[in-house]
Amino acid sequence: MFLDLNVPWRANDPDLKKTIAILVDCGYNVIALTHTISGSVQPAHKSPIPPNPFPEYPKVRFLTRAHYTIASPSQLTALSHLRPHYDLVSVSPTTLPLLKTVCATAPSSDFPQIDLITLPLHTSLDFLLKPTYFAAALRNGIRFEVNYGPAILDIDARRNTIGNAGMIARCMRDPSNRGGVVISSGAVRSAAVRAPYDVINLAMFWGMNQDVGRQAVDREAKKVLSAADLRRRIARGEVIDEEEEKRKEREEEKMDVDKGIDGPIVALEGMEESEQSERGTKRKAEGDPDGQTEDEGKDPRRKIGKKVEPAPKKYSHRKHQQRAYKKQKQYERQAEKKARKKEQLGKGPTLPKKKKQAPTTS
Repeated sequence: MFLDLNVPWRANDPDLKKTIAILVDCGYNVIALTHTISGSVQPAHKSPIPPNPFPEYPKVRFLTRAHYTIASPSQLTALSHLRPHYDLVSVSPTTLPLLKTVCATAPSSDFPQIDLITLPLHTSLDFLLKPTYFAAALRNGIRFEVNYGPAILDIDARRNTIGNAGMIARCMRDPSNRGGVVISSGAVRSAAVRAPYDVINLAMFWGMNQDVGRQAVDREAKKVLSAADLRRRIARGEVIDEEEEKRKEREEEKMDVDKGIDGPIVALEGMEESEQSERGTKRKAEGDPDGQTEDEGKDPRRKIGKKVEPAPKKYSHRKHQQRAYKKQKQYERQAEKKARKKEQLGKGPTLPKKKKQAPTTS
């Protein structure tokens, strides 16, 4: 399951339909249409994106997202007017003090939870992102977003994106800051869209790990959606069952493993465990109370289908001396035969007397 959480909404633009068609063909299952807002927000603000903008793709989930450019701290209170009308809310701080405030401020009624921080990485930033800001944002449930679309269309934007994305990759070197990054297209043209595995290669080029790049278009983006959906349900006053939510998360992870999303190794292990569970239930039905044979009960490695390796042989100094003594005797017999042949043909000296040698024992 791959997600693209930033596709700019352009009403009555035929290139937007082409962009969506390319994303669907590339294998994206969730696409967020972004409406960019700047300045003041009125309380009566509503989303201009229709509920079902592309009915020709019924298997794709389309989300609405509000991207708010913040120039002063007073604009943070306007986020409460955007949350009820959009599935996702992202901000773009323009100064370093605003970035510190957004990362370090805990969510409250006056300051609603932000889903994503999207910095203009395709431009030359006036400040640096430090690991402390990154860690503070992760503690408050906020993730950073990297858009690759502008870097594909412009050379200067490509240079700035490589440098700024490398800055984010350096912030992730701390073990406590692993993850927390979402990679989206942000493509204003269909030519800037790339397939998910191309995006993973871009992340590796920026200095990120391959697993981090995979999670940036899959697992981390799903965490953003689940957290936003949970906050929206809490705001509506719904009763949340924690056990039910955990069960749904486990079912989604199991579906991903069955589809091979988490990689071939994880999928293979999941398949082997499922096969073993089916075999265990079959044996229980036949009358075996443990659901396993005696051999499988003795060696747990047999349960996951791995080949049992033989135990390594222990080194014995006595056996080693015996083998060396046998090789020495064999070499002496061969030398004796060669010397006897030469003596019979008159081409060599007489055979010297053989000395007896007792075998060495430890």
